[in-house]
Amino acid sequence: MKDDFDIIALQEKCKSGQINWSTHALAHLQERNNDPTDVINCISNGKIIEGYLEAYPHPAYLILGPKLDNTLIHVVAGYDVSAIWIITAYKPDDNDWSNEHTKRKE
Repeated sequence: MKDDFDIIALQEKCKSGQINWSTHALAHLQERNNDPTDVINCISNGKIIEGYLEAYPHPAYLILGPKLDNTLIHVVAGYDVSAIWIITAYKPDDNDWSNEHTKRKE
C-alpha cells in the first residue's frame, strides 16, 4: 500500500509529539532491542506498506523504516485527528517477509 498522505499525517503527529504508546508497545520495546527514538525515526523516515483501515478504535498502518542504527523495523501505528497510537514495533522476520520486508510471504 502506498499512501503518501497518510504517512505525512503520521509524521506530522510524530514531529509534534502527539504520540500515545500502548502498554504492549512499551513492554516489548526493550526486550526487542528497540527504543522509543527508534520508533519515531522509523515513522519519520519510513513508508506505509499495509493499511488496516477497518481497525478499531482507529485506522492503523504498518510502517517499514530505519532505526537510528539504520536497521529496518516494522511499526504498527493507529491514527486519529488527535494523535498517533503506537501499537507495536518489531524487527521483520525474514521467514515471514520478502521483497526487502515489504511483502508478506504466502
